[in-house]
Amino acid sequence: MSRQKANTMTTNASKSDLVRDAQELARLECAVETNDGTFGAEECCRKTGSGDSAFGKYTIYERVGDGTRRVVGCDPANAPGYARVFAAEINAQRARLSALREQIRAR
Repeated sequence: MSRQKANTMTTNASKSDLVRDAQELARLECAVETNDGTFGAEECCRKTGSGDSAFGKYTIYERVGDGTRRVVGCDPANAPGYARVFAAEINAQRARLSALREQIRAR
């Protein structure tokens, strides 16, 4: 869906629809950090004791609305490889949430 079409849809939406959309968006989780693909079996064995790279992977997800984070996989402090951080998606979703909240306040 194009951004213009999405904006038109939210402009024509009722206040209750906007509130519902904002609540759903606030609960959305986005991946913000991972080490997947940044290490080999040797480094994984050295850090975790296992040559299976699945034991060394982690991903951190952050909730758009309140910033709550959860980790899936191993402890990032003891993980092999390096962290790849990506914030573009969560920043875009937060901007969208902010715009929805502004529309709700304006009604």
